[in-house]
Amino acid sequence: MNLSQMASSQRAELLKQHYNDNLAINLNSDEIYHYQDNVWKPISDKVLKRTLVELFEQSGEPYNPMRITSAVDSLQLSLPAMGEPQKG
Repeated sequence: MNLSQMASSQRAELLKQHYNDNLAINLNSDEIYHYQDNVWKPISDKVLKRTLVELFEQSGEPYNPMRITSAVDSLQLSLPAMGEPQKG
C-alpha cells in the first residue's frame, strides 16, 4: 500500500517503526519522547513531521501537510504513556 493511501493510524505506525517502537508520550505535557542511548529524549512534533515527509520523499509519493499532521496526531493517541509498561 502506498503511503498516500494509508490511514493516519497506519502512517503513525510507520513513523513509530522508524523509531524502532521506542517512543512514549508524557501525558502531562503531551510531549513525545524517544528512548535512545539509555535516555528518554524529547522529540518535537516538527521533527516527527519532517521525518514523515522524508519517508514520503524516499518513496517518491506526494504528501500534504494535513496528512502529515493527522499522522502525528494519531501517533500521540496511540503511544504508551511514559512510566507505563507496553502491552505486548
